[in-house]
Amino acid sequence: MHKNIKLADIRRIRKSLGMTQQKLSEVSGISQPLIARIEAGKTDPSFSKAEKIFSALESSKKSSGAFRALDIMSKKIFFISPDETVSHAARAMKRKNISQLPVLENGKVVGLISEKDVASSIGSDPSRMTVNDVMSEAPPTVGPDADVGMLTAMLEYSSCLLVASKGRIEGIITRADILKTFS
Repeated sequence: MHKNIKLADIRRIRKSLGMTQQKLSEVSGISQPLIARIEAGKTDPSFSKAEKIFSALESSKKSSGAFRALDIMSKKIFFISPDETVSHAARAMKRKNISQLPVLENGKVVGLISEKDVASSIGSDPSRMTVNDVMSEAPPTVGPDADVGMLTAMLEYSSCLLVASKGRIEGIITRADILKTFS
């Protein structure tokens, strides 16, 4: 039932819901000091207590519609340089089973290469064409607290969104990630 939530995620999820430890305690029936120890990694709760905490968090998410970018983003992001060949990008996407790669130059996202961009190079020599020759513009960037309604609306116009905090890219969201809200 709670296969996607780990003990280490409790604090992050609680905070993304705007809950205090005291509020989580009231909703779950677990003492606030025990929640504090669990979040600090100082104790492992019994299965039944962990189940109560997870249920309280999930209920709070559903009742508030509070899924945020941080909750659904993929943290594993693969980037590619604009100087790489299109054939290298295609092999990387195939090997990693992904459909797009943000293009990174000097630590800054300057574009996006997708399967569609690779397909547009057919007829040319993809071993001679660079990512820079076929890439699309950089995807929009959102903060970790962006709500799922906003994310869904933005994904109507973009194939992916990057999640950044303090200028650092921390995750990527695609339309498939939105499905995580339907658990």
